[in-house]
Amino acid sequence: MNLFNKFLLLLITLLFISCDKDDSRLEEVSGIQGQKNAEKQIEEENKNLAIKAKRMESELQKRTNYYQSLIGDYLGEIIIEGQKSFIELSIQQNYMPAPTDRIRTLEEISYDLNQISLSVLFKHYAPNSKIVTTTCQMDLVKPDIKTGKLILASNDCSNFYQLGVSENSEPQNVNGHEHEDYAQVIYSSIEQPAVPFLKGYVTPGATPGKFGFILKRIIDENTKDSL
Repeated sequence: MNLFNKFLLLLITLLFISCDKDDSRLEEVSGIQGQKNAEKQIEEENKNLAIKAKRMESELQKRTNYYQSLIGDYLGEIIIEGQKSFIELSIQQNYMPAPTDRIRTLEEISYDLNQISLSVLFKHYAPNSKIVTTTCQMDLVKPDIKTGKLILASNDCSNFYQLGVSENSEPQNVNGHEHEDYAQVIYSSIEQPAVPFLKGYVTPGATPGKFGFILKRIIDENTKDSL
């Protein structure tokens, strides 16, 4: 092999070595960039999940406040076919999320949003008597926080009730937005205002027609005596 051929062989060898090093460097740079992109994507996804969780927690808190504003006892009278009777309504929590300061998963928050509910007990009895003529127990009740309505029906109760939240004891305006407007006040409030009145109708199972009534929150026993 002459000198020229040796030199050519050496040059080709060095060229191959240089190309191999360049390829390795490109692969290294590409790998680093891919890892950075993956980390950035994960970081962005975690950020979006955190924002979504915060919104869901906020919605859960507002819904919890709304439900708690309804909890309590109410009393009112109703006249059906000329016969007056009293309606006593007790609203209690059925499921309420336990307060916590820790960061929760979306699944935990979603579970609470789906499960939060109230229990409602209706009692009808005649004036000057504590003998109950009708009792209706309803669980898993979920008020409509947009319309302010509370639809109450169950297989164990022959009566159908439709109630709405109210700030006053004036006769309800069927075509108005009283319940919706007050519901938004409750939903937007941080102070958990106690709902003072519930207005609605009952459709008795054994009597045709729809009969209106207004229930007032019972603050103490004197409230009962005043009716």
